[in-house]
Amino acid sequence: MVEFRRVARAAVSVVLVVMALVTPLMAGASVSRVGQDGSLAGITAEILAEQAFLSLLNEERVAVGLNPLAIYSDLIDDARAQAGAIADAGTLFHNADLAGVTTGWYTLGENVGYGPSVEVLHEAFMNSPAHAENILFPAYDYAGIGVVMDEADVVWVAVVFMDGPPGLADSSEPATFTPPFSDDDGSVHELSIAAIAAEGITSGCDESGLLYCPNDSVSRSQMATFLVRAFDLPSTSVDYFDDDNGMVHEAAINALAEAGITSGCGERLYCPDARINRGQMASLLSRAADLAPSDVDSFGDDEANPHEPAINALAAAGISGGCSADSFCPGDPVSRGQMATFLARTLGL
Repeated sequence: MVEFRRVARAAVSVVLVVMALVTPLMAGASVSRVGQDGSLAGITAEILAEQAFLSLLNEERVAVGLNPLAIYSDLIDDARAQAGAIADAGTLFHNADLAGVTTGWYTLGENVGYGPSVEVLHEAFMNSPAHAENILFPAYDYAGIGVVMDEADVVWVAVVFMDGPPGLADSSEPATFTPPFSDDDGSVHELSIAAIAAEGITSGCDESGLLYCPNDSVSRSQMATFLVRAFDLPSTSVDYFDDDNGMVHEAAINALAEAGITSGCGERLYCPDARINRGQMASLLSRAADLAPSDVDSFGDDEANPHEPAINALAAAGISGGCSADSFCPGDPVSRGQMATFLARTLGL
């Protein structure tokens, strides 16, 4: 089943077309979302389905001489939210606030539907004049696609189209990257990055929401925010440190101190801009996750290191296999990609 909507800036109008069911939902069928628990399998399937939809849309557009659609993060957020809403409700409806999903648009459109597969849904869209018109609307420049796959293997999709000013998407990035981020394709940490993004632990490293910066080192302040979000640590009104005043991570730093996970780097100092190393990461993550200690000495390069007990606890829990067969490299910095994997393993995502 699919539905279509378009909103034009000049005269706000709504056109709604409802097709016959592509695949009817069975009475009582579960609409629990595969990826809603943050599992890598569910998230990966939904992300790959989003990419498949985008590829099919752009193939149709290029075939008739139109520009391919570029990804715009504002639209992705809305499309995923709408796909989740219709999946949870078990029925199709449009975003009542489609006009408010972003600013600066000239025309917005939305297709929603559900069916047994990406290919069947795309064919249904193209066989419906109104939906095909949305897909092949010449003025559209951007798209956001959200997919939810339920336990009955039904694919729920929302596609948001936009005609807007140039420069909203990074022109150097093709519209073929795997969401949510454009700079982690091919990274060994990509699935973990997607998993922690789905859990709300990260929104990336820049305002566009398209970049994660997986190779950048994690700062002590960023580490605080990662841990507070991952373990849902409560906030506090106590100001523990003097060198983080006014920082975006200050609340998370204080929450970490309140939970007894950090005592800082000196008297009333947290050193928020310092890069965190792998040994320090092990201690902070071990405390936050309350990992059981281990008597097994897993690595040979952390002897007499103050973080050795935490490093062994991480190894025993299967969170880290070290940086080589017998080494943990406790003094090395932690990249954002590595941090995503550490968190995903710790949380069982």
